[in-house]
Amino acid sequence: MLMLNRYRPRLQISDFIVEDAIAVRGSRPSMDVVGICPPEPRKKVVTFCAEENAAFEKQYLRDDISLCADARTCASMPYRDLSSAPDPQVVGELFGGLLVRLDRRLSKLERIVTEAISHKNRAG
Repeated sequence: MLMLNRYRPRLQISDFIVEDAIAVRGSRPSMDVVGICPPEPRKKVVTFCAEENAAFEKQYLRDDISLCADARTCASMPYRDLSSAPDPQVVGELFGGLLVRLDRRLSKLERIVTEAISHKNRAG
């Protein structure tokens, strides 16, 4: 997903990717969240930002939302070195699911446009 961000996707594309990943993998262990930044720098950032996050949370967020809890979870998540090649199966699932969903959306749009043109031609 980080690589896709350079193309400035609409948020909906990243939503599709996450939804598809959950649908395909469910809660299997391979779906565990991992960090791409080593643990020590993550812990330093979380510690450095703790006061600001707590103040922001208190002023702007509802009681059931916690930046601090999310930050602590982030700081302790497992680390995976991304310098090795990704699993081809995962890449295929990711982009295959995305392409299928986008194709369905384009198909629906094509039907709507075709019907609108047909209706316009019949009307006059």
